[in-house]
Formats: sequence, C-alpha cells, structure tokens
Amino acid sequence: MKKVLFPTDFSDTASHAYGIAASFARAYKAELVLLHIVEPPAKALRFVSEYNDELSIREARKMADEFIGANPQKDMEVSRMVKVGKPFRMIAEAAFEIDPVIVVMGTHGASGFSEEFIGSNTRRVLKLAACPIVSVPEKLKRASSETVLVPLDLHHPVKENYDFGLEICAQFGSEMQLLSVVAPGSTKNEWVEMQDKMDGLIEKAKGQGVKASGEIVTSSEYVPEVILKYADEKELGMICMMTLREHGLKELVLGSTAASIIHHANIPVIATRPKKLFKQMREGSIFG
Repeated sequence: MKKVLFPTDFSDTASHAYGIAASFARAYKAELVLLHIVEPPAKALRFVSEYNDELSIREARKMADEFIGANPQKDMEVSRMVKVGKPFRMIAEAAFEIDPVIVVMGTHGASGFSEEFIGSNTRRVLKLAACPIVSVPEKLKRASSETVLVPLDLHHPVKENYDFGLEICAQFGSEMQLLSVVAPGSTKNEWVEMQDKMDGLIEKAKGQGVKASGEIVTSSEYVPEVILKYADEKELGMICMMTLREHGLKELVLGSTAASIIHHANIPVIATRPKKLFKQMREGSIFG
C-alpha cells in the first residue's frame, strides 16, 4: 500500500500541516504514517538527566495514539512510527524504510520543531530523503490544490520539473499554472522560442486531461520574490518545483531559488529532484 509520511511533534501548530498530509494521503489513496522523533540529550548530559530510551519511546507512542484518536481521518488508514535520534536523519531513515510517495513536513516551526531544524535540518532532509517533500510553513496563508504553480526556466531543460508538476495536478485534479521568469533583454527570436516552448507544454498538459495555462514574466527582480509575489497575486495554493541540483555523484545542492521559496513561502511547496538521484540514493546507504 502506498504511504504518506508526516513527521510531527504533535504541537498545536502541527494541525494545519496534518490536514495537508491527510489530503495528500487521500489523493494517493495511501496510508498516512505519523512519525514522532525522540531526540535524546547529548551524551555528556545523559549522566545528569533522567532520560530513558525505553520510557521516552513508550511516552511517544502514547502521544501518537492520542493525537490520532483526537484527529480522526475518515476512509484512511493512519499509523504511527517512533524513532530515536537526530530529526533530519530519522526522517530520512523512515522515508528510506517505508518508501512513501511523499513526505509532508512543517517548516518555519509549522510542526513545532526548533529554528535549527527549520534551517539546516530541513535542507538536510531534502537532500537525504529519496522521495518528494512537501514543506508547510508556519504562517500558512492558504493551502489549496485547485491550482498548482509550476515555475520553469525555459532557458534550460524543463521535462522533469514539468512532468512532476503534471503528475501532481493529475493526481489532485488541479489546474497547472506554468510560470517562467526571464530577465529583460531577450531578443525577439529568444522570446518567440520561449513562447513556443510554453505553448507546447500547455498543449501537452491539455492532451493528458489537465487544465493548464502559462505565462512568461519579464523582471529584473530576484526570481524567488517574483514567483512568490505571482502566487500571492493569483491566490494560488501550492507550488511544485525542482529543488536540487547535482554536483557530482555524492554532492546534492539545494538551489538558491528553491531554498528561498521554501524559506519565504506562505503556501505549501512541493520539492522534487532528478529521478536518477532517487535511484542512486535507493541503491546505496545514505546514513553512513
């Protein structure tokens, strides 16, 4: 059975992220797996603390069961998983073990994690987890699958990002809004080529039964700001984009555009990466 993984600490601020996780589970007809992570104190502090692995795990399981009971989901199987360790490693490890179709996780404190988790740890999860990630901001302005924004750089190959956006839209029955931001100074021929490419992508989506539209915006502003402003003005409810680029076989780099959008977005952002990297990560150990 397909699975959707939802890491949470069961705080009050996790409720909206949980609802979004449930919506993904319904869309994929998947089991929703709640993951709670017990982070033990540093070794130097264990001698002066009352921390106990077994007791902490039992308490975590009880919290998970209470959370599931207090937030029932109709027509959906919901289970829980508890792990002990560093949050980013345990999320990636859980994703590796259950192979979910997607991971839905709060950022900017949406699931009660600390600012340290929000920063470097979220980026680490994006690099380590061999599946797409949905980041849900704490200050969530709206969340809707009615129209999904798919930013594309028409100067480069767009197939993987476009295909993933198309897959998400088909899964949710969403309209796909394509957007390309280009700097001023494009020649007439370049503009014609970009417009032809955009028109072709729109027609391809329509041919697969997905309603689609596209726009090319000329701006000298910082691209992530233009994308986020566009999403806000159009009142779009979700962004789907390629987030990682490859620097050799072992180094994965979160692109600056994606990092900025994930950090500043007030709507959910679906992050994906090249499929060949999924294959590489599943074939080798990612926890060593």
